[in-house]
Amino acid sequence: MDAQNNAESLETSNNVLPLQKYARQVYAAMNDEYYRVMLAAFEKAAFGHGFIFINGIESIELSTHEKGLIAREVMIAKVQHIAPKIDEHDLAASVNRYMEDGEGDSYVDGFLSALSASGIVLCRRPGWSQITLE
Repeated sequence: MDAQNNAESLETSNNVLPLQKYARQVYAAMNDEYYRVMLAAFEKAAFGHGFIFINGIESIELSTHEKGLIAREVMIAKVQHIAPKIDEHDLAASVNRYMEDGEGDSYVDGFLSALSASGIVLCRRPGWSQITLE
């Protein structure tokens, strides 16, 4: 049986399923990976700027500068995940656009809020000596 006849016979069999009914599963799987990538970048950037996440009640506030540094790393991860073949110039342009329109800060705020609702809060790493550039 050639490929065309095989495809036609499959169309009339019970093996062909409408993919639309799997939208929730696809959405969940794709978004799970999307947020795993961004949360990994978020955690790494936060750690690199002197923060850790702990089980707790009260989170510390990030300065505008700290939030921006962390948000930029999250946006880089976002763009590279969605567009893995993007060149450096377009990556920088996309990240700058996300930072200028506030999307980067929104992700950081959203992550902090969602984590806090789960009892995970941001705190300064013990022994971290902060050098501010503001």
